[in-house]
Amino acid sequence: MNLLLHPIANLIVGTILWKIDFIPSTELFLLFIFFSILIDLDHIIYFLIKHKTNLRNLIKDMKYHRKNMEPELYFFHSPEFNLLLLILSFFNFIFLLFLISNILHISLDIIEHLVYHKNLLWIKKWSFIYNLKRYKH
Repeated sequence: MNLLLHPIANLIVGTILWKIDFIPSTELFLLFIFFSILIDLDHIIYFLIKHKTNLRNLIKDMKYHRKNMEPELYFFHSPEFNLLLLILSFFNFIFLLFLISNILHISLDIIEHLVYHKNLLWIKKWSFIYNLKRYKH
């Protein structure tokens, strides 16, 4: 996904939510925009741990995966993490904003992967449960 598309999408949705008073403050509005960037930090964490790459090769590895639209286990993209956000959102509004931001972000990622792969078979790689089963065998 184009790095600017996620913050722009959050800016548009956040502005609408702010204008209808769903987001009650400027601080929470800015936090909502920040969440669009935070979700992709899991890509960096994944490559540093899984590929044991250094910072010099990090960008090269990420560009390769990006070009080939190779899905991996990205923590903030996982259905399990988003289920946790859903549960926590009942107790704290910030988690609800994080969940909404994640759903928006993941929806854009899914559309892009769907266009590239022409199916949704790849999406299971985002799941902790799937990966645990896969590595168990």
